Amino acid sequence: MKQRQKDLCTAYFFLLPAVILLLVLILYPLVRSIHLSFLNASFVNRNPQFVGFKNYIKIFESGLFWKVLKNSVIWTVAVVGFQFFFGLTFALFLNTIVIARNLFRSLLLVPWVIPGVIVGVIWKIMYNPQVGLVNALLLKFGIIADYTAFLADERTALLAVIVVAVWKGFPFSVVIYLAALQSVRVDLLDAAMIDGANFLQRLRYVIIPEITGIIRITLLLTTIWTFNYFDIIYAMTNGGPNKATQIFPLEIYEQAFRQFRFSYAAAIAVIALLGILFISLFYVRELRKREAL
Repeated sequence: MKQRQKDLCTAYFFLLPAVILLLVLILYPLVRSIHLSFLNASFVNRNPQFVGFKNYIKIFESGLFWKVLKNSVIWTVAVVGFQFFFGLTFALFLNTIVIARNLFRSLLLVPWVIPGVIVGVIWKIMYNPQVGLVNALLLKFGIIADYTAFLADERTALLAVIVVAVWKGFPFSVVIYLAALQSVRVDLLDAAMIDGANFLQRLRYVIIPEITGIIRITLLLTTIWTFNYFDIIYAMTNGGPNKATQIFPLEIYEQAFRQFRFSYAAAIAVIALLGILFISLFYVRELRKREAL
């Protein structure tokens, strides 16, 4: 018993630096932000006073907040949905081939490992109406009739950055789903084929049920990541034109570091945090289900 207590003390001793680091880097800024959201701190106000829920009331009365919320929802749902579709599609394709599978998997990971700022700059050039590759290809195939500034048009800017985010993020889903597909029991697939099930029927009744847990975890994880995206949109549109691509992380940055409305930005961050926590609860629940299996 004494040896066990000694081992536990040793383990806690080695864990202590990591715990302290987490408290300093995560817990303190979190508590500080929540506290700041109830003040009227700004660049010009050096002695902030407690104002209660005044910042939150201003946020919900602001038309810009609802536009940011709408953009964030569209952005998150579209990016996560298309990443799931293309990720599963490419994973199913790679699962059927043996030759050069590892090569294809390695090449697919290239967009995912490129830093988001670099991806944003590259695609901003590609979307350029004069010298960009996107306009050249669309004109060549007759999809558009004239050069179009996709990132400068409110109607197309959000769609344009969604395409880039999907291109960068879906390789992660490919790798995860491919690993899950390779764990599907062969005897179930063989039995379905003997019963005359075609590919779509095997996908619906055998493959999807077998990897449902992995799909849920991946969807929840990519939802959290996508909701917190900052670098790609910042590099491509900076939230414009006319806030057409402004999502929560960019709005927080705008209010805190450009308009210096620190308490207002903290209140927006708290609202965004509540949304992330809500999603994270589902993520933790799925992890516990996986551990119980």
